[in-house]
Amino acid sequence: MKLLSIDDMHDALFEMLCTFAEFCDKNNIRYSLISGTLLGAVRHKDFIPWDDDADLIVPRPDYNKLIEILDKDSLVSNYSFVSNDKNYSYSRLFNNNINVVFRDESMPIWIDIFPYDGLPTDYKKCQRFLKKANNLKKMRERSTRKSISLNFKSIVTLPVTLFAKFMGAHTIQKNLTN
Repeated sequence: MKLLSIDDMHDALFEMLCTFAEFCDKNNIRYSLISGTLLGAVRHKDFIPWDDDADLIVPRPDYNKLIEILDKDSLVSNYSFVSNDKNYSYSRLFNNNINVVFRDESMPIWIDIFPYDGLPTDYKKCQRFLKKANNLKKMRERSTRKSISLNFKSIVTLPVTLFAKFMGAHTIQKNLTN
């Protein structure tokens, strides 16, 4: 396997972003750069020199449309799309022709695509939404814990942790987005 320079990796990511942008424009899907990808675009007029992926956000209605389309059809032949599986609360678009080493594992280069949920405009509804989101986030974290420590707090919260593990991170994430 040929090792890519960071510049080659950025070129491949840029090509993926262009392909994704064309697809979104054609299908009326809104998107935006976020995180390090946005920072790199603004500060470096390119990628951050050490960045190894690209990050996008898509408003929830468009995100659902994107998943529906890409779960049926491929963007291009060498790309694969993984949406909201048990490991992610977001989606990934992979270029299967280009592999990188990530956490000692070879895997295709990718773009992370995050759903973007707005907040209700009513203050009380917003507070309820944030409380629910915070509780579900805590449950999702509990559902993925490898071990349970035996201190007073963990024993008191053991039923919630066991329930969260029973529900699973994917189910909890779906409840967070409803």
